[in-house]
Amino acid sequence: RELTIPVHSYLFRTNIFVDNDIYFNENLPNHEDWECWMNVFKTKPCIVKIDVKLATYRIRSNSMCSDLNLMKKGYLNAIEIQKNTFNRRSIEWQLLNERFNYIKYGINESNKIKLILKSFIIKVKKILRRVKKYL
Repeated sequence: RELTIPVHSYLFRTNIFVDNDIYFNENLPNHEDWECWMNVFKTKPCIVKIDVKLATYRIRSNSMCSDLNLMKKGYLNAIEIQKNTFNRRSIEWQLLNERFNYIKYGINESNKIKLILKSFIIKVKKILRRVKKYL
């Protein structure tokens, strides 16, 4: 379920970026690496796993990663950019949309029905209150 792709996790040949016009989107406040890797993976590059620790990810208390609102905003923006590259009926778009809704609203497929029913019940109660005024 996670779509976490650390920036230092992959090494790619330069031609993947040049031939496909792939770059880091500098307009994103963060998650520009995730968005870039998503574009790279669309090219279906050959992937080889090296089971060796090659980097250490360090998070400081005052780092950008500690600003959860900014991180959420950047991730949602990156997901939207990616969604716009797929047809709305594609499985990729649907998965990205589900992830977007989960990050933004806390909604996923398992609790969507509960939320729809809860919303419906609230609407019915409002209607009943209005009707009750006229009785």
